[in-house]
Amino acid sequence: MERFKGLIAILSLIRRGLNARDANNNTPLILAINYRYSEIAQALVEMGANLDIRDEEGRTALNLAELSGQDEIKKSILKAREVNTNKFENAVPLCSRGRNQCQNDASAIRLAANNEAKTVTGMDLIRAIAAGKIETAVDLINKGVNLNEQDSCGYTALMWAIANGLRDLTKMLIDRGADLDKKDVKGRNALDWAIAFERIGILELVKSAKTTS
Repeated sequence: MERFKGLIAILSLIRRGLNARDANNNTPLILAINYRYSEIAQALVEMGANLDIRDEEGRTALNLAELSGQDEIKKSILKAREVNTNKFENAVPLCSRGRNQCQNDASAIRLAANNEAKTVTGMDLIRAIAAGKIETAVDLINKGVNLNEQDSCGYTALMWAIANGLRDLTKMLIDRGADLDKKDVKGRNALDWAIAFERIGILELVKSAKTTS
């Protein structure tokens, strides 16, 4: 009965929109994973559901799939993320040519009333990466923000990039001098994060960077 109620909740939310949210910040995709409706979850991923929305406990669809052992959904999400990150290389020249690719991220990049650029910090970079705003993150890195700033849990921009499987952004952060040995409040560094999230390609990247540093 509980699972059937879940199905009703999923369908009701879908009617409001692909990325609609309920009172607990659950999207149709998050609910589908929580109630183990794998076919619905797969379909939502293929339809382009936002993979970066977090529930009230801060967990993304990927986090939930990993925690519940739903490997097929996890693979679908990682594949969808890979498609999105393949666009990354095009983001750098777009930003460097001065096009306003980040206009929707008003919290991080905007002009003040006096037309001078708003001061941005490493926390803006962390928020951009956590939200999956890759082009905004690239722009902030190019602006020279502190790459090693940490949030309240000690997470750095590099850790967030690793957790979200953003290999190209991870490489850019490393190339620009992100600290590989910085530790979060639990004592974990970038290498530990790559291992914990099973980011094989990123793990090799971090290992290589540590041997040459």
